Amino acid sequence: MAWPIAEEAITDFFGTNIFPTTLTMVDLGCCSGPNTLMLVSNLIKQVEYQIFFNDLHGNYFNTIFRSLPSFLQHLKTQIGADFGPCFFNGVPKGMENNKGNIFMGSTSSRSVLEANYRQFGKDFSMFLRCRAEELVVGGRMVLTIPGRTMEDPSNKECNYVWGFLNSALNISMVVEEILEEEKVNSFNVPSYMLSVLELKVEVLTEGSFTINHVEVSRIDWSFYDIVDNGYDFVKYVRSVVEPLLIHHFREAIIDELFCRYRKIVADHISKEKIESVNLTVSLTKINGEN
Repeated sequence: MAWPIAEEAITDFFGTNIFPTTLTMVDLGCCSGPNTLMLVSNLIKQVEYQIFFNDLHGNYFNTIFRSLPSFLQHLKTQIGADFGPCFFNGVPKGMENNKGNIFMGSTSSRSVLEANYRQFGKDFSMFLRCRAEELVVGGRMVLTIPGRTMEDPSNKECNYVWGFLNSALNISMVVEEILEEEKVNSFNVPSYMLSVLELKVEVLTEGSFTINHVEVSRIDWSFYDIVDNGYDFVKYVRSVVEPLLIHHFREAIIDELFCRYRKIVADHISKEKIESVNLTVSLTKINGEN
């Protein structure tokens, strides 16, 4: 869904008089599966790219690098042997008590919601400043990030993933005394799903970029094999959050936790339509020394 926006940004950049001989692409939050290299293959043209992969330390980067020989052979088959040099680099690596929640839930206090938004604003502003330092003036950046369409940041629209995980931890494992309630209460997911308006405000306030356009896309969870009781979706969530859970709890409970999580997901998908919201924004750098 987001690819046409990225393609448009690249095509538009080709039309400027500042197009360089080398392009650098960074995949912030790359996976260890085929999707990472699939995006690279869509971007590579008759120019030189520098490719950087970045994610949590728990990502098994060796999987990506073992895939490179077959990936390069696939490129040769598709666009010929003379597609230019290709370099790959792997880049390693205030909330008050929110009792009963591991995220911004419907029972979270207003102060918790405000604290999350303040922290998001600081982090996102720093992210934009860092990216601005890497881009030339007129350079393009396309971001696809989790978001929401509702005004309330604690609305279930943007908290299905964490709400179900919260149920698996608090309602399931704490009640059965597999985990200590105090331990679960001290765990908070560092996630804020922003609205379109908040996205625009944050970008314009930081000041390094102008917004070309923003699009909202919805991902129906039924896309993940419901016949298999949401197994694929649970694998996707586990790949993202497992390093955080292991660090806070212990590795021994992870399999049991996601077994319970899968049952909760399957039960809800069978009863209601569940969607995740993504925001894709196309930006152009307007300030800076580069």
